[in-house]
Amino acid sequence: ASASSGKAGGKQSATPKAPAAAPPPPPPTPPPPPPPKQPKKNKKSKTQQNVPPQPEQPDNAANPAVAVHTAAIHQEMIQAMDAPEAKRKIILRDLQRKWHPDKNKEEDKEVATAVFQYINSNSQWFLNKGGEATEP
Repeated sequence: ASASSGKAGGKQSATPKAPAAAPPPPPPTPPPPPPPKQPKKNKKSKTQQNVPPQPEQPDNAANPAVAVHTAAIHQEMIQAMDAPEAKRKIILRDLQRKWHPDKNKEEDKEVATAVFQYINSNSQWFLNKGGEATEP
């Protein structure tokens, strides 16, 4: 009698069995939930909610006079946001006329130029009420 491996037929297959497949990778972890919304600290009027922060200051903002004048002009624009468009145009034109470099003394031209550029860079924002959509 021959020694048998315990299988029927006594023969082993010539091809080895494939190794057991690796377990599937774990499912990807979901992204963390977004942080909770912070409660609003104070209520602002509808107009002030649309007011963006002051834009970049002009190159010579190191000059304190430029900083003072641009801050005052920004406040004036914010206060006039609820005015009708025609009134805002008048305010803008008056500011441009007042701060035009050719309308100021030679020693004030540097400040006037920086302030005038600030006014012009904010003119569309001011006329469009801080970015509100206008009807066609």
